[in-house]
Amino acid sequence: PTLDKVRPTAGVEVATGNITDTAQIIGRDGKPVGSGPYFGTGFDAKPPGSERLTPFRLTTGRWATGQGEVVIDQATAEKEHYKVGDTVRVTTRGAATDFKLTGIASFAGVKSLGTATVAVFDLGAAKTLFAKDGYDRILVAGHVVGRSLAGAVGPRAEITSAAADDRFTRLPRAAAPGAG
Repeated sequence: PTLDKVRPTAGVEVATGNITDTAQIIGRDGKPVGSGPYFGTGFDAKPPGSERLTPFRLTTGRWATGQGEVVIDQATAEKEHYKVGDTVRVTTRGAATDFKLTGIASFAGVKSLGTATVAVFDLGAAKTLFAKDGYDRILVAGHVVGRSLAGAVGPRAEITSAAADDRFTRLPRAAAPGAG
């Protein structure tokens, strides 16, 4: 319920939980696409304004909204000729599972993350897929100061800016948008 404490904090316009883990998208040849890193993330697209909380931008289709659905990165979709409505196999923990492709997304306006791939699941589905009881992070947009959030979440929570907590900094510099 930390999320329930954050949402009513003064200045918070939208807040949601986030999960980031590992997921390999399986290509049509039965092998993982790309050479890593293999990002799997849970995103809750339901709250109004939630698109402000993710670096991913839908280029076609819609966000995953339940079990058995996934959005993948644009470069992987193009390379493997995946289209919205196709069945895509993804490995999270254990055997590969079939998912319905509901959308294709770019990363901050670019279709490629270098050799990385991204599978974006509904947040509730990601909790199950990655065996998480809670969230890895709580993402917040608005005009909030750290002190306000610290009061809401308690003294042991770490509060950082989105720039300081970029989950995708493990990418090669050349693949990061605006890097160079």
